[in-house]
Amino acid sequence: RLRSLCSNVRQSMPLRFVSLNLAQIEVFVISDAGFRTNRGYSSQIGIITRLRDPESGNINIINFESCKAKRVVLSALEA
Repeated sequence: RLRSLCSNVRQSMPLRFVSLNLAQIEVFVISDAGFRTNRGYSSQIGIITRLRDPESGNINIINFESCKAKRVVLSALEA
């Protein structure tokens, strides 16, 4: 369900990019996992990758993804 929501967001609201100073950008990767949140008690994993210009404060999200975990886990830390 979350995967189809992300797909719909990508189609309806394409990513827009602002100007960044490439000499000073910072890369942030944020991940999260939901333990046993799907039907059948499978886990979900989400990742957002963004670039930030510390001087201007501008941020560009360059990728976001949500998918079902391929392995069975017993805790959120394992997911």
